[in-house]
Amino acid sequence: MTNLEDRSKELLLLASAGQYLKELRLKKELSLAQLSKEVGVGAPYLSELERGLKSPSDHLIHQLADFYDLEEDVLFAKFGKIPIAARVVLGNEPMLLKTLVGIGKHKKIPEDKKQELYDYLHDLYKLLDDEKNS
Repeated sequence: MTNLEDRSKELLLLASAGQYLKELRLKKELSLAQLSKEVGVGAPYLSELERGLKSPSDHLIHQLADFYDLEEDVLFAKFGKIPIAARVVLGNEPMLLKTLVGIGKHKKIPEDKKQELYDYLHDLYKLLDDEKNS
């Protein structure tokens, strides 16, 4: 992928995430000024986020998720960022990190097979989690 393609994807991601933030704010019938007071960031900055011109800090994503009562992972994903909790796990589990990076970089594994591996890992986790909770 070229740098131009990467940048285009990044801009589309920011625009989509910004629109999502705007929809959340409008559902709560808040102005940018009101939201600004709630999360402690300037209204002009929030406007730039909603227009897809800026990417928020991890701390602000956490604050917004808390304010809107969302799983912060959802908001991190909207901005194409790895959630803090995931970074902690990957930092503490070097073999998991090495495995995921290896799968991602492996040139001989087709993309659909990589996705199957990721899906399998997720299904395994869900199975174990369901067993634990039953």
